[in-house]
Amino acid sequence: MSAYYLKYKLTYEEYKIFDYSKSDSLFLKNDSLVKKSKKNENLVDSEQELLDFSADKLSYRNRQNSSLIEKSVDLNAADIELLCLLPGIGIKTAEKIISLRNIKGSFKSIDELLQVKGIGKIKLEKIRKYLFIK
Repeated sequence: MSAYYLKYKLTYEEYKIFDYSKSDSLFLKNDSLVKKSKKNENLVDSEQELLDFSADKLSYRNRQNSSLIEKSVDLNAADIELLCLLPGIGIKTAEKIISLRNIKGSFKSIDELLQVKGIGKIKLEKIRKYLFIK
């Protein structure tokens, strides 16, 4: 193989020799910082902080359901903001409900919401108590 390479390699190319001293000095400098930080543990703030978001979620849920009472949302007249107040319904699902309502003209039954992608039997049972149809 080497004879083949030498036979057909007509020109001599000079290869660069890289100087790694700059990058090595950076690694050595960082290594010395690590050793110093091990000696002086006070350089690093290692106190852990616990973040609790559960209160925010609960207040959001209470605020979300507080404006809804049973049979308070007319499915054929509700806008996106009102549909988003329903538990488990976000903006995208509310838009899908409204687009299905526009295609059908109006809903005849609450069970027609099962045709909306993202609403299954379980979610429908959660929101059924808030819905009515005129």
